[in-house]
Amino acid sequence: MRRPEPDDIRVLLTAPATRLSFGPLVVDPLGQLLCVSLREVLDSLLEAEPYQRASPRGAAVEIFPLALPAGEGAFVPVGPLGEVALANDAGLLSLTVPAAMAGWVMAQAAGMVVRGPERHPAADGRATVARLWLRLRLGARAAIPLGLLGEMAIEAA
Repeated sequence: MRRPEPDDIRVLLTAPATRLSFGPLVVDPLGQLLCVSLREVLDSLLEAEPYQRASPRGAAVEIFPLALPAGEGAFVPVGPLGEVALANDAGLLSLTVPAAMAGWVMAQAAGMVVRGPERHPAADGRATVARLWLRLRLGARAAIPLGLLGEMAIEAA
C-alpha cells in the first residue's frame, strides 16, 4: 500500500465480491473470467486494505480505496467488450469503458464530464472503447447495478 500524495485522485472502486471460500479452497469466478485478480491489478494503487459491505440491493461488494498518482492508473481487459480503465490525467479522472457503455457513463456522470467520449480501439484491437475525462467532486458517485451481483461503482473520496 502506498501513501497518498496531495495531487493523487482518491476514489473508492466498488466491484462484486465474487470470491467464495470453502475452507482452504478459494474460488474467484470474476478473477477467472478476467484471467487476473482485481486485487492484483489494483494493488499498487491501494491506499488501504479493500473491505466488503452490502450493496443497496443486499449483495456483497468489495470496496477498493485507491489513490491514483498523476499519470498512473490501471486497466482490466474484458474480452470482446474491450477494457475498463481509470487513470489520473493531469488531475482529471480518465475513464475508459466499452463503447456501448459511454452513453450510460455520460448520464451517470452528468456535470463531471469535461471531455469525451472519444472512441478508439481497445488495447487488443478487438473492440472499440470510449474514454472520458471527469472532474470529480468529493462524494460524487456513479454506479452500474448488476442485479444479484451487486454493482460496479466509483466514488470520489
